[in-house]
Amino acid sequence: TRYAKRASLYRASLVLIAAVIWLP
Repeated sequence: TRYAKRASLYRASLVLIAAVIWLP
C-alpha cells in the first residue's frame, strides 16, 4: 500500500539522520 511505502521512506530517513547524529 502507499502508506507502507511512505512509512518505509520516513523510517529510512529517520534512521539515516540518527546515524549522522550518533556517528562522531
